[in-house]
Amino acid sequence: MSVRLKTIVFVVASLSIGLLCIYLLSWLVLTPSYTDLESRSVHTNVERGIGALAERLDTLDATNHDWAAWDDTYEFVQTASPVYVESNLADSTFAYMGIHVMTFVNAEGVVVYAKAMDSAFEREVDMPEDLLPHISSGSLFLIHNDVESAFNGILGLARGPMLVSARPIVTSAEEGPIQGTLIVGTYIDEPLVTDLASTTRLALAVDPTGVSNPLQAAANGTPGTLAGDIVVTPLDSTTVEGNTFLSDVYGQPVAQLTVTQDRSIYAEGQNALRYFLGVIAIGAIVLALLFVALLDRTMLRRISRLASQVRDYGQTEDFAGRVSVTGDDEIANLAGVINETFSALCQSHAQLAATHHDLEQTTAELKGTEQELRTTANQLRRLTRHLQTMREDERSLVANEIHDQVGQGLAALKMDLSTLVRATARGEAPTPAFLQRMTELLDTLLDTVRRLSSGLRPSMIEDLGLAEAIEWHLGDFGKGRAVRTTLRTQGPVGNVETSRALCIFRILQEALLVSADDSSVTEVTVTLTIENRYVLVAVQDNGRAVFDREALSRRELGLSLIRERADVFGGGVTITSTPETGTTVVAQVPT
Repeated sequence: MSVRLKTIVFVVASLSIGLLCIYLLSWLVLTPSYTDLESRSVHTNVERGIGALAERLDTLDATNHDWAAWDDTYEFVQTASPVYVESNLADSTFAYMGIHVMTFVNAEGVVVYAKAMDSAFEREVDMPEDLLPHISSGSLFLIHNDVESAFNGILGLARGPMLVSARPIVTSAEEGPIQGTLIVGTYIDEPLVTDLASTTRLALAVDPTGVSNPLQAAANGTPGTLAGDIVVTPLDSTTVEGNTFLSDVYGQPVAQLTVTQDRSIYAEGQNALRYFLGVIAIGAIVLALLFVALLDRTMLRRISRLASQVRDYGQTEDFAGRVSVTGDDEIANLAGVINETFSALCQSHAQLAATHHDLEQTTAELKGTEQELRTTANQLRRLTRHLQTMREDERSLVANEIHDQVGQGLAALKMDLSTLVRATARGEAPTPAFLQRMTELLDTLLDTVRRLSSGLRPSMIEDLGLAEAIEWHLGDFGKGRAVRTTLRTQGPVGNVETSRALCIFRILQEALLVSADDSSVTEVTVTLTIENRYVLVAVQDNGRAVFDREALSRRELGLSLIRERADVFGGGVTITSTPETGTTVVAQVPT
């Protein structure tokens, strides 16, 4: 990849990372601001909805005040005159005032008259049964401290929440004594909510959540507080809603006021963020192009031209060329260093030519030396074959000698014993010379047997110890195979029980036989480790572990014997063999 392309990639990567960082920072900074602004807008609209509902409650209270502070009502609550009912409490009056319930209670707390209308104000219906406990004796609606007192709010009824107002019944001059209470109410139903939504131009909804209980103390609100906290919740990317619970006159939540509106503020913020990032991206791209063009003019072109000159001059055999770069900066200094390097290379080229001539002469001499080495190698191979033949002959001679000595000695001993038996039968005593000759013959046989037995069971394990026996066997193994052997010991070498020491020794013999099957083995290293709980022997050679089919069978047999010997004492064996590292046998026997 050229320097120009690397520079462009670097600029593009830096620009991308920078724009991404700007986007993330802008999103982290601006998005919460627009979200907060949207939340405040929704909060304000919910408060507008609460205010419209409170205004409607004030209107209801004003209407109640007009009826309660009237001489005719003052007289009616005392006399219960039917003329008052016929003249003033027609169905059309309820529809005109938008009142669903009107109840007249005298000073003794007895209901003088009560009337309820349906939601459409088309016919009279029964009084809501769940309204009566709220206007019974001792109710908050019936307690008045003076002629101007008023008690209003919301009640949660089975049909839905209702705006309720209670006023003391006094004269038109608003003088007492108070003769009772006038209670009026209107349901917060769909027509009322639609009217409030039209007035406030908001998407309003009021959903009942409970029924008022006059016996329950205020737990979720304060008596007199119309609404609780406002919660703003985004529904999706285009809609957000604000919710608040409407509390009844006892402070209990009985309805939920919801205002739903479009997320225009949030969308405007997102558009502004995209526009801002677009402007930043365009500006950054323009600056990046200017930067790359300026960098190419001041540096990249000069570096490219310098590289081209170096490549052209480097293809010549004498390195006699020189590069030239204008300017007074690091690139010009680099051109000077390159020229110096060319001069040094030119000198080195001349020296190499002279050296090449010397190497040709040396090569001729090496060829003569190689021929001599081949002659010497042939002589060494003949000597090796001669040594192997002598070794086999020596083994055959030793075997014959042992066979002849043991056989002849036993035969002579048998003849002497026969002579001794016959002499004893005749009652003759053997001569001292005869017994001395038999004793010497037995000594000779014992020496021969001892030498034979040392190969079958090395007595030095019991006499000298395991480490000395291994060292003797390694020496004997390496003598006839041109294998370099090394013994390393760790721990107290004399603290091994005889049977286990013999097991370790036999494992060593089998492992050495495995190494002997590989003609490429030139080095065997034995590590003997003796601890309080186990004895470990590791045999490692440097062979390539290449065997023919027959040799491989012998090798596998030897490895199996090693495992069986270790299993007798509850030990374990690990065997690894690769052409690169050779064969390693690690046996562990508990002490």
